Formats: sequence, structure tokens, C-alpha cells
Amino acid sequence: MAGIGVAYLLRERKLARKGRAAAGLVTSCTPQKNSFQVEYEFHTEEGESLKGKCDSQDRYEVGATIWIIYLPRKPKRNRPYPLDDWIVVG
Repeated sequence: MAGIGVAYLLRERKLARKGRAAAGLVTSCTPQKNSFQVEYEFHTEEGESLKGKCDSQDRYEVGATIWIIYLPRKPKRNRPYPLDDWIVVG
């Protein structure tokens, strides 16, 4: 079980270190038990249009803009920014 947690943190670390930011558009925000499932769309620097989703403690209105971070070589690996488990310093 600990291996899964370490693998998750390493994937998130790579996203935090090598990711690119893009403005995303919220397309859906559905209540769940203790959170919301947020679905969004965004465009990469190359102009590719992608969709993503995540669980969030925050509720968003459809049409709201949120920041997305994605890997340029694997843009399907994306998350809303800032990442929950990493603090950006700089």
C-alpha cells in the first residue's frame, strides 16, 4: 500500500517540476459525498484541446476559469493547479 502512495507522489512531483500551466474552463461541477467532481477543458501550448476531471473541496460554477498543469509530452496527465501535495517556491 505504501508503494502506491510513493508512486502517486513521484507522478505528482514530475507534474509539479516539468508541467506547463494552461487556463481551463469548468464544464461540470457535481456534488459527491464530501467533495465535488470537477470536469474541465483546456488547450495545450500546441493548441490541442483536452478534457480532464478531478475531485475538489471547492465548488466551481460552470464556465469558471481554473488553472491546469499538464505534462507537455503527456498532456493527458493533468491536474488543477496548485497541486494539493506540493508547494511551489521560487
